[in-house]
Amino acid sequence: MRRIAFVLLLLVSLTSAGCAFSLAFVSPNLKLKITNVSAVPVPVPVNGESALTAKVDNPSGGKLTYTWTAHGGTMIGNGASARYLVGACCTSTDVVALVVKDEKGNTDTHLMTLEVLQPPDSTKS
Repeated sequence: MRRIAFVLLLLVSLTSAGCAFSLAFVSPNLKLKITNVSAVPVPVPVNGESALTAKVDNPSGGKLTYTWTAHGGTMIGNGASARYLVGACCTSTDVVALVVKDEKGNTDTHLMTLEVLQPPDSTKS
């Protein structure tokens, strides 16, 4: 009982004197992960664009690098956000890839298929 009282007294005196500490446990199983990529609008009209946004779980809290690419269209990336521009290149779908890399070199990749709306066929009446 005396020992418990001493430990409590020590804790109270340390915290009241302004001394405090915290412990952070980082699990080795926590990895960089792209949790979601959204696009608005979907489907994307031909000769139009869509705004893409990524959500990433970054357990290390370090700086991330985002690389956006598209198979047929054009990507204009700005970190976790990007614009997808589509011309007449894409017949019905296009694939967008996002690679996220952290300061330690860990990466995660996400592929997304975007539907591309074609203009109505003006030769049909």
